[in-house]
Amino acid sequence: MKKSLKALPLLAVAGLGVAAVTPAFAQEGAINVISREDGSGTRGAFVEIVEVTDEDGNDLTTSSAAIQNQTSGVITTVAGDPSAIGYISLGSLDDSVKAVKVDGAEATPEEITAGSYPIARPFNVAWNKEEELSDVTADFLDFIMSKDGQTIVEEEGYIAVVEEAAAEEETEEAAAEEETEEAAAEEETEEAAAEEETEEAAAEEETEEAAAEEETEEAAAEEETEEAAAEEETEEAAEEGSRIDSLPAYEATEELEGTIEVVGSTSVSPLIEKLAEAYKAVQPNVEINVTSNGSSAGMEAAMNGTADLGMASRELKEEEAAALEQKVIATDGIAVVVNNENPVEELSLETIRGIFLGEITDWADAK
Repeated sequence: MKKSLKALPLLAVAGLGVAAVTPAFAQEGAINVISREDGSGTRGAFVEIVEVTDEDGNDLTTSSAAIQNQTSGVITTVAGDPSAIGYISLGSLDDSVKAVKVDGAEATPEEITAGSYPIARPFNVAWNKEEELSDVTADFLDFIMSKDGQTIVEEEGYIAVVEEAAAEEETEEAAAEEETEEAAAEEETEEAAAEEETEEAAAEEETEEAAAEEETEEAAAEEETEEAAAEEETEEAAEEGSRIDSLPAYEATEELEGTIEVVGSTSVSPLIEKLAEAYKAVQPNVEINVTSNGSSAGMEAAMNGTADLGMASRELKEEEAAALEQKVIATDGIAVVVNNENPVEELSLETIRGIFLGEITDWADAK
């Protein structure tokens, strides 16, 4: 009996030792999957990019997922559940939840632009091909795609879009400048060659000196070429950094009146509301009503004419694209979010796929 009593402290110490080596930072327990509803553009883009689908593209999100019909619903649910995981628009991310890294890349505009963060999608607005846009709707679109509008896009945490026409114009200007430089260089080369021939014919005895001079000129020409290349690289970097600056500023050529109905994606609507607010500052007699009810509902409203513009946070489906004109107004990332108490900082795309397919159900198996 005394021997057993003496052993108790040792066992207690041993027990403490086991507890001490147990990783207190590890997240364990069931994973509570939070997903958006059918028809959500965010869900459509997410399952397509992460490949939570079968070979025919059918959505295979686990049936155990809790469904939320709004971005705010996903945020609130994940913020209140340490075991939850969900996905939201990057532009809607706040400090109430934590975005995890995906394959080592953070969910930031910089990582998306660099192509490092893998889960990104376009923000589209669309309208009926059979109906001409009203003057106020067309003007609002011009504002969105202007320097003023795309500056707001960046300020709200999304990635700005430069119109194809502006990009094409920049390319043509760069090509014309390059041709001019090549022509000037060719002319200089011909003049140098003619001068060299004249010098050789006039004074053969100065061949060695001429050769030395030629080498000097070649070295100088090479140095100029290197400087020109460096300057070109600098110009290209500056051009890339000022793409928005190359866009035309919005100009209110006349005072407009009217109403614009914008319907669709709950992810796009916060950005549209910011754009509408800025637009009304310069066109105060235009009313812009924004209804957030999902991308599919927005495309349907645009097709049947009950909306002037439909919003979609995904690529348009084949039947939608056949009936609608569309314009990409921004690029957005989809942030995979967990509770702030969850110690997980990074997940692989493969693990995220497994979680939303229902194949990985415990945090201990989430890598």
